[in-house]
Amino acid sequence: MTDIGEWEAKIREVLRQHFKLFVPVEELAPDAELLYNGLNSVDFINLVVEIEKEFSLRVDAADLKLDNFKSISEILNFISYQKEKAGIHAVGGSD
Repeated sequence: MTDIGEWEAKIREVLRQHFKLFVPVEELAPDAELLYNGLNSVDFINLVVEIEKEFSLRVDAADLKLDNFKSISEILNFISYQKEKAGIHAVGGSD
């Protein structure tokens, strides 16, 4: 089992390593929209690729929506949903 807090830390590390945001990643609120904080449309695609790698997920074309990746919170929701579909349940909250 994986803790939501660990997932959030991994997402923040992906953002830190691969993208230049307007604010430090550690100061970014979980609900802050990434496109308003420095990501552009090309970065969005790269973010999806990095999330797939980091979390061993396959993002289908139907799931390739900005709403699924617009913030750390939404990415967590998406990962949780994908892992549940695969039979892997997270523990802990994202608060």
